Amino acid sequence: MRRVMYLTFVMALGAAGVLNAGVISLNLDNATALPGTMEVTDLAGAPGVRVGNWNNWIRYDSIIGDAGQNIIDDSGTVVPGFTANISSNNFLSRDNNHDNDQELYSDIVDILGAVTLTASNVPYSVYDVYVYMKSDGAARGGSFAIGGTTYYARGGLTDPLSNGTGYVLSSDTTLGAGTDVNQGNYVRFANISGSSFTLTINVFNAGDSVRRNKVAGFQIVEKRISPIAPAEGAVNVALDQDLQWSVNDPVIAYIDLYFGTDPNWVGHPTEKKLSMVPATTVAFEPGTFSYSTPYYWQIDAYEPNTAPGGTGYVKVAGALWTFTSIGPAPMVSAVEPALTTVNAGENAVLAITATNADFYRWYKVGSPDTALSDGTDYAGCTTNTLTIYNVQAADEGNYYCRVSNSVYPDAVNSEPGAVMTRRLIIHYPLDTVISGVTPDVVSGYDMTLMTAGAGTAKPSLAAGVSELGGSGLFFNNSNSADPNAWGQYAAAGDVDMEAAGDGLTIALWVNRLANEDTSNGILSRRTEWSATEMVWQLEYSQGAGGVSFTRSGTTWPAGVTFNTGEWMYVVATFDPAATTARIYVNGEYESESTAFTLGPATNSLFRMGCNQLDTLGNIVDPFHGTIDDVKIYNYARTAAQIAQDYLSIKGGWICDNEGPNNVAYDFDGNCQVDLADFAAFAATWLNNNRVYPQ
Repeated sequence: MRRVMYLTFVMALGAAGVLNAGVISLNLDNATALPGTMEVTDLAGAPGVRVGNWNNWIRYDSIIGDAGQNIIDDSGTVVPGFTANISSNNFLSRDNNHDNDQELYSDIVDILGAVTLTASNVPYSVYDVYVYMKSDGAARGGSFAIGGTTYYARGGLTDPLSNGTGYVLSSDTTLGAGTDVNQGNYVRFANISGSSFTLTINVFNAGDSVRRNKVAGFQIVEKRISPIAPAEGAVNVALDQDLQWSVNDPVIAYIDLYFGTDPNWVGHPTEKKLSMVPATTVAFEPGTFSYSTPYYWQIDAYEPNTAPGGTGYVKVAGALWTFTSIGPAPMVSAVEPALTTVNAGENAVLAITATNADFYRWYKVGSPDTALSDGTDYAGCTTNTLTIYNVQAADEGNYYCRVSNSVYPDAVNSEPGAVMTRRLIIHYPLDTVISGVTPDVVSGYDMTLMTAGAGTAKPSLAAGVSELGGSGLFFNNSNSADPNAWGQYAAAGDVDMEAAGDGLTIALWVNRLANEDTSNGILSRRTEWSATEMVWQLEYSQGAGGVSFTRSGTTWPAGVTFNTGEWMYVVATFDPAATTARIYVNGEYESESTAFTLGPATNSLFRMGCNQLDTLGNIVDPFHGTIDDVKIYNYARTAAQIAQDYLSIKGGWICDNEGPNNVAYDFDGNCQVDLADFAAFAATWLNNNRVYPQ
């Protein structure tokens, strides 16, 4: 309807018809009744979408577009069926600016927590969504999410001026510390498709304990033709990049392409590169760009003239897009994968992606760094892909690629990637204590023996597993009333073992004695019990039904009962690729969770003998008993490997509950289907519980 009416108007002028893509603009207005404070003649919106005919979304109208309210687009044409809903009615007036763009920012919805905004019956097949945020203070910020894309914006800028200047886009997709988020007053989601979408708006701490996000309005902008490459606003574009786009509207029959370096000249005939070519044309090779140069391009479309009596085609003006070419300095990505973990003897492959680079050289970080050369150990040392042959422990470390070109004087290094072998990374035999420290004999993460509270007694050596020889470490946490029999633990500081491989195995021998605490922390990486303040913990918990491998905020394996007062071999594994944690006791698989994740608090201290200390320095969940031979691997060991670890010490046999053979008919529980099981099966042969009619 909008296009037909407008075409009739321009044809009556006898001039060439020019149309624009549709824009639906919604102003979150604190008025209590229509029409609201924003006039249809007020222009507002980011560069390229600064239009009039904004719709006032008044304070008490939770659904806009219903109850007879007609939503119009930028041309003033009604958009039939369009509705929008917001899950907050916290509308506020912030200032008395009532002139064009400033009027948009005069009223807001004050967001204190997660709020959803849902739009339905959007009339465009492809569109962009603009969300406008009142800048407020630099210590406050907001997050905005549609689908799997989230943008963050921090305040502290002035609102746009009445002449349309001062709009600042934030395209920050990482939260970081909050205070490092880009400042801006709007975000843009590009190339949304579908007749409805949900925008989730939230807050984050950018330095202010009062978390607030003030949203002023939003726009839905039709993308009849969408840029693909370079993306709108792209920077560091390769010098040989072709222009690529998509035509989203089947009505479009032909297109014109304009391209140049002057935004005020694009659209001039001298800048036209394609003239009325079929709309199936979706690429153009513009030639080699100059370094560090802004470029502008625009595609106008031709559609059939549907005005009464109209013939031929009418030109539809396209949006102005921009990008900036790369500078003379080469650019290089971080090494991928960031961490490569392989079995000893396997090969490792590292790669980078570079732009504007002619020369490559791989290095291993050291003192000094070592330039690598092709041979029996390496291949691809002067390409973008490095292969390390027959990886051994000596090859572990960080690798990076240095790139350069013949134009720019300085080389650029990539962020390094780490290579590790799957192996034992921590081992506490717990046979010796020297100056209050028991050593890690593999990586040097020694445990210091500690006492929390008023006591002076620390963990001490005691009888360990007899087959291992040596000692174990005894934690006397038997009586909270006795300061020398409560508060004993050991700590190794911040040990980020989880980053050293592609999984985790924690194996140790435990002889637990009863004490008055319901939970006994065995090993932990925990500051406190919360989803964000711990990584994991291994504990004995009466509430969990025995030994458990847990953290707050995830699903963990069911607790496994084991005997008190005797040595038990306990193993917990975590496979991040499968999000699976398992518990084994005495070499046998017992329990698992397939929805387990580690916590993010990598600065949590690594402790033995408790879960944490409270804010007063008192021990939390102390362990009472002896621990021996703690081993940690940087991968998830298999059931067969864990069984062999146990059998190498205790001998005999165990049942592999994850084994490949079906032992469903093992009636006597000896982990083998034999004659005794067949006899039990045959004893009930032809027995039945059938009921027949009488």
